[in-house]
Amino acid sequence: MLLALDQSSTRTGVCKGRPEGPVSLYSFKLPACGEDYGLAARNYGAWLSKQLEGVEVIAYEKPCRPGGKLNLHTLRLIYGLCMKIEEVALTHGIPCLEADNQKIKALLYGKGGKKPPTSVQVKCPRRWGFDVGNGDEADAAGVFLLTCQHRFPKAFDNVWIRNRAGALV
Repeated sequence: MLLALDQSSTRTGVCKGRPEGPVSLYSFKLPACGEDYGLAARNYGAWLSKQLEGVEVIAYEKPCRPGGKLNLHTLRLIYGLCMKIEEVALTHGIPCLEADNQKIKALLYGKGGKKPPTSVQVKCPRRWGFDVGNGDEADAAGVFLLTCQHRFPKAFDNVWIRNRAGALV
């Protein structure tokens, strides 16, 4: 079972399932913590640990480089969540992978660069067979797809490429 995460400063999108499907998508809203990053990490770790039943691989979206539009608070929180994901994975003996956000965008939307509008973010993963409800879940579906493409190529080709091809007909 693959657990794919798109973590942000307010909500984490989750895509969980076998590489060949089925998958479930949902979101986790982070509780407000202000600048208490220790509390944020503890809460996130507790939530994440409860998501691990049957999970064999965890993949998460690699955070953007510092220096963009994100403020220091958001950067600290996102990088801290990445470290927490890796710590929880290590504690539970589960391999943990980073998925490059530009490669995710290229796979889902046909090109890298800036994120498309929310309507496109939700529409494109549906072409692959994902029932996404928001942009975070869409990104988690992208993490799932990219991980399948590189770690489980047979499932990617036999299931996800076929879903995509069928949706375009």
